[in-house]
Amino acid sequence: MSLIDPHSELQEQRQELRSFIDDWWCQVFALQIGCPLPSKDLGNKFIGFVEDRMEEVDAVHLTDDDLAQFFPEFLESLGEW
Repeated sequence: MSLIDPHSELQEQRQELRSFIDDWWCQVFALQIGCPLPSKDLGNKFIGFVEDRMEEVDAVHLTDDDLAQFFPEFLESLGEW
């Protein structure tokens, strides 16, 4: 019988989620807007923003449409210094 490390599995799922968000972020700038990517720090802030929003609504799945809705919210939050 093999033991499954739930912590390791959660870390792997979180990394897959972060990768999905990062891929979407890159595609928006490269394919939709057609400009260079902003700094990696800003991309990481977007990932954190999305993770926080998912936690607020107790969501476990994320779609491209969800990210498209979060993107303008994230941009607006940048102006709330």
